[in-house]
Amino acid sequence: MIQNVSTIKKPSQMVTSGVFISRSLLHSLRNAEVLIMAIMLPIMLMLCFTYIFGGAIDPGGDYVNYVVPGIILLCAGFGSSSIAVDVTTDMTNGIIDRFQTMPIRSIHVITGHVVASIARNLLATVIVFGIALLVGFRPTASVGAWFGR
Repeated sequence: MIQNVSTIKKPSQMVTSGVFISRSLLHSLRNAEVLIMAIMLPIMLMLCFTYIFGGAIDPGGDYVNYVVPGIILLCAGFGSSSIAVDVTTDMTNGIIDRFQTMPIRSIHVITGHVVASIARNLLATVIVFGIALLVGFRPTASVGAWFGR
């Protein structure tokens, strides 16, 4: 028996978003190369600028206080570029064509990529911030100032 298209039950918005968020998180975990790069690149740059170039610029050792905010912004920039790469990969692999035949909204695909990127960025930022504290980073701003009051 052929079913009428209008009688097919569509998944809820929350279920669809959850599926695409978990899909993107799984892709992030399976692509260890990108995950390691998102964490190790900022750490290596921070250590390089602090110990190699920082000694030449500020012999007192306080240069780490200037480097860390820039490195945190670098984490955010790297994460936003990874969204573009992930969406482009989906477009070239043809999975988007398959998604277009399903009764879902296209915004959920992007939502999955954005949430996964935010999770990756938070992980990388927390690790970088922790290592920065070990290296000698001592922020002078309050917590409210860090979050832009």
